[in-house]
Amino acid sequence: MATADLKFRIVGPDSDRTEVPASVLLQALESLQQLVWEFAFFHQGGQFRQRLKFSADLKDRFALRLSPAEAGSYMLQTRVGADSPDLVDPVQAAAVVQALTGFCTVAIAGKAQELGRLLPDRGQRRRALDTLRAFAPLPGSGYRFELQNSFGPAITLTETLQADLSRLLLTADDDDAAELTQVVTGKLIEINFDDHNLTLHYAPTRRRLTCEYEEDVEPMLFENRRDLIQVRGKVRLGTDNHPEKIVEANYIGELDLSPFTLRDVAYEGVSLRFRKPRVIAPKLDESQQLICLEDSDINLSAHGYLRAELFDEVRACLHLLWTEYAREDDAVLEPEARSLKQRLLAAIEEVGHA
Repeated sequence: MATADLKFRIVGPDSDRTEVPASVLLQALESLQQLVWEFAFFHQGGQFRQRLKFSADLKDRFALRLSPAEAGSYMLQTRVGADSPDLVDPVQAAAVVQALTGFCTVAIAGKAQELGRLLPDRGQRRRALDTLRAFAPLPGSGYRFELQNSFGPAITLTETLQADLSRLLLTADDDDAAELTQVVTGKLIEINFDDHNLTLHYAPTRRRLTCEYEEDVEPMLFENRRDLIQVRGKVRLGTDNHPEKIVEANYIGELDLSPFTLRDVAYEGVSLRFRKPRVIAPKLDESQQLICLEDSDINLSAHGYLRAELFDEVRACLHLLWTEYAREDDAVLEPEARSLKQRLLAAIEEVGHA
């Protein structure tokens, strides 16, 4: 019988540690709670609005409630419901949990058509995918999350999920060939709370670029005022091939340059594991548009506009290094290449191949 119970587990990059950072736990639980409220709202027939607000009654009746963590693990037993069982129908709460986990399963599998069937409303679908992306582990953090309801198999959320969901969220380009989807990184110099728009300083051309935002990103904007943030959406390019206008934003977020922790890395059927978790700090290039990650010891050099894209490039680069050097016969390698092979083998082991 389906219930409103959920098990939530965090698996870190270092199996010997028995701790998890509070920031990782809080970010995950806050996003999971947001997902629960959204699906409770959808389940009750709520009409989607761009600036979605939940009533105090809904928040109370569908609160995510935690039981003590199981000893020796990062597992948390949670339940969706009110403080008093009389305030929410258990069948309704169970239905919300089932709808949420069903959506997560389909979204993680990348089944766009089935997503459309589960949430026909485009606004609801985009909102839920955005929140699921916020719930997913930070790319390069070394963590994975597991979520399980009372009757189904565990759902695994990995570091690659943010990039996968971003691809699902991308909308088709307009007929206007001058508009395309692009990521713009710029210094946040102005927030208009009344009109819900923001202004960025775009360093490569020193242009001021303005776009509208949704109300739920205001806390992030206020926290990052005068700092670099990232906007992805449809842009119109000028004659210099740089953005001159942000037509429509579909993602606005802070620029995250926290260190990458590389432990288990899988790409195209090859699973690699660093013998010791490798911590590397990313940096911005001179244009302040590309995030770069380099490790000269193993010839790792990757870049991307968003952190999720960068992590995909890191995985691809490690796969190339491994297949072209670590697996290669010494006889066909030049001395410098043989040295790189030995450094790769000293740092990494292959743990699986499809």
